[in-house]
Amino acid sequence: MKPRSDFLQFNDGIVDIYAVGNAADVGDMPEEQLTIKYDNLRFEYLTIGVRRNYEAMQADVKLSELIRTPMHRDISSQDVAIINGIQYEIVQAQHDDDTRPPSTKLSLSRLEVNYDNPSI
Repeated sequence: MKPRSDFLQFNDGIVDIYAVGNAADVGDMPEEQLTIKYDNLRFEYLTIGVRRNYEAMQADVKLSELIRTPMHRDISSQDVAIINGIQYEIVQAQHDDDTRPPSTKLSLSRLEVNYDNPSI
């Protein structure tokens, strides 16, 4: 176990985390809709390292942002993050108990086609 670092600060902005679900009635064509999971979650920007970027490129993913938030274990790669109105796919969520407070790193890739959701 590595030693704990200084207390983290999440001063770079606010991210909203949305779950993607089916909003269609039973029997109708599926219609993906975003529903809020976490509203106004503070975050800090991190640098996308060479290794992380190279591994993403091998998986045919272009990373746009890397952020760190207070830990929420139920944030996953099935969710969508929105920062300043820009929608991102969560490519990877890494949870770290060894920081103060415990944190989650989110690797984000900007969506080419945004979800059309009136509840946003």
